[in-house]
Amino acid sequence: MNQIQNQGQAVVNAFGDLLSRFFSFLPALIGAIIIIVVGLIIAAIVAKLVEKLIRALRIDNVIATVQHEIQGRPGHEVKASVILREVVRWFLIFVFLIAASETLGLMQLSAFLNNIIMYIPNIVVAVIIMTVALMLARYVSQLVMDSQAIADSKFQSHVVSSLAKWAIVIFGTLAALIQLGIAPALINSLAIGIIGAVSLAIGLAFGLGGQEEASRMLKNFSEKMRK
Repeated sequence: MNQIQNQGQAVVNAFGDLLSRFFSFLPALIGAIIIIVVGLIIAAIVAKLVEKLIRALRIDNVIATVQHEIQGRPGHEVKASVILREVVRWFLIFVFLIAASETLGLMQLSAFLNNIIMYIPNIVVAVIIMTVALMLARYVSQLVMDSQAIADSKFQSHVVSSLAKWAIVIFGTLAALIQLGIAPALINSLAIGIIGAVSLAIGLAFGLGGQEEASRMLKNFSEKMRK
């Protein structure tokens, strides 16, 4: 009989201890839930503002134009506004998740989320690099085409313009990958190889396309010498 009473008392004590821990943990749990809910709301609002700002700057239109020129046909558009919106949204969500996990005493989870947050700026910089590269590629490509037109020479203008555009796009992509820390040694080797390939291609374009121009110049020079 005493043994049964002792076992019953042990169960009651364990249940009471469990309830005590639950009620002591409850304020922290409620606080963490409030932090997460507020964080989700703030993240959604700020992310939407960032998206509207990027669209107001018309960066998406420039990227879509360059992408269409590169692909040569309509395809899935990469929108910087959407990418940056999601990056900002998740950055803020992770910030509030860290605060919530620290409130609950989950320090390992907090450290893990903090490592993710430390990497997010690399994504933002990579997106900016690619955006600038695409805008610069379009500008330089058009500049090359205009300079050829002004000079009244169509000598390989499309080839030179395409080479300039692709060189900038490729180097922008490599720079973005390096910023993300993806195989930097391999990317550096690829960059060196691409520099050589682009230099050779430009040399061939000028060499092969400039034969007629060089022949005309030599012919004019020869006629002037005869006179």
